[in-house]
Amino acid sequence: MLAFLNIVGSGMRGPHYENNTDDMDGRATAAMLQKYPDVLVGIKSAHYSGHGWKPFEQAVLAGTMRIVPS
Repeated sequence: MLAFLNIVGSGMRGPHYENNTDDMDGRATAAMLQKYPDVLVGIKSAHYSGHGWKPFEQAVLAGTMRIVPS
């Protein structure tokens, strides 16, 4: 099974959580990607409907920090 990791630390629990940009941490997301490289294959922003680009900027940060095993 392969999965995408939500950029929101609290996950998909409704708009109150999914639009909380304070809970979008690219470094923490990268750490989880590195911890489970055989399962986690990407990052998603799920149901974000807020303003601004923070979820996407943090997802790019996480993706560029990820160390792909050789």
